Amino acid sequence: MSSIRIVAAVVVSTALVGLAGTARAGDLVSELSVDRRPSVPASADVSVPFRTGSFCESPCAPPCAPPCAPPPCNPDPCCKRVTWDLTIGAWLTGLSGDATVRGNDVDVDLPLSELSDLIPYLEFAIDGQLGVNVDRWRFEFTGHYLRVGDEVNVTQQAGIDVSFTEEIYQPLVGYRVVDKRIGCNPCDPCATQFTLMPYVGARFTSLELERSTLAGGNVTQTKDWWSPIVGARATWNFHNRWTIEAGGDIGGFGIGDDFTWSATVGARYDFNDHVGLRFGWAFLQWDYSEGSGASEFQWNVLQQGPYVGVVFAW
Repeated sequence: MSSIRIVAAVVVSTALVGLAGTARAGDLVSELSVDRRPSVPASADVSVPFRTGSFCESPCAPPCAPPCAPPPCNPDPCCKRVTWDLTIGAWLTGLSGDATVRGNDVDVDLPLSELSDLIPYLEFAIDGQLGVNVDRWRFEFTGHYLRVGDEVNVTQQAGIDVSFTEEIYQPLVGYRVVDKRIGCNPCDPCATQFTLMPYVGARFTSLELERSTLAGGNVTQTKDWWSPIVGARATWNFHNRWTIEAGGDIGGFGIGDDFTWSATVGARYDFNDHVGLRFGWAFLQWDYSEGSGASEFQWNVLQQGPYVGVVFAW
C-alpha cells in the first residue's frame, strides 16, 4: 500500500512540474510578442519636417521594414526644425520687348545667341537668395543686380544704344502643403522627397535706362515699383544628391505692374549636407507703364536665360 502511495505522489509531482513549465513557457511567449519599439504619444507631431541637405552617407537598405510609427525626432537629423540656406550666383539673360524712355520708344532685342557679345560689357551681375525654414514655413528673400555698360546695343536699331541698371528684390512667405517622403522610414535621409509650396510675396523692380544716339542725344530715366505676387514651387528629391526644382508666379494686377509673371525650372546637386550647386533656366516678364508725353515710361520686356549658383546650407 505504501508503494502505491509513493508512485501516486511521484505522478502528481511530475504533473505539477509539467504544468508549471507550460505556464512559464506561455509567459515567455507573451513577453517575446510584446511590441517593444519606442512609443510615440498620440499628441506628438509626426509630420515630416524639411531638410536642406539630401546627402546620404550610407546606401538605402531594402527590403523595407514593416510600417510603424515614426520614432521620436531626436537624434534623427531629418527632424531638424529650423534650417537656413544661402545661394550666391548669377543670372545671364536675353531681353525682348519694347520700352519707352521719356516718351522715346525703344525696341529691346538682345537674343540669347548674342549673350557672348553682352558679357564683355557687363559691369556687374550677381544674384543671391537667403531662406529660412521653420517646420513647414519658409521665409525667403531674393536679390538680383545687373549693370550693362553703354557701349552695347540692346535695341538692334542702328545708331541707338541703351544702357541700363536693373535691380530686383523679392521677399516671400510660403507654406509646404505637401512635404512627403516615400520609403521605408519617412525620416530616412535616403527616402525620396516631394514638396509643394504655395507662396505670397512682392517683387520690387528698379530700372535706370539711358538712351543715347550717334547725334549726341542722351535721355535718362529711372523708375522703381512694387508688385504683389502669388505663386507655387515644387521640388522632387529623387536621389540622395539630386533635386528637381520648378516654380512660377503671377502678379501686378494693376498694382505696380499691369501684369507680371515669372517661372523657373532647374536642378540642384548636393556635394554634401552643407554645399550644393543650383542651376537652371528662369523667365521674368513685366508689363509696366507710367506717365504720358515727355515723361512716359514703359517697360514691356521678357527677360530669360540660364542661372547658376552655389548653395550653402546649415
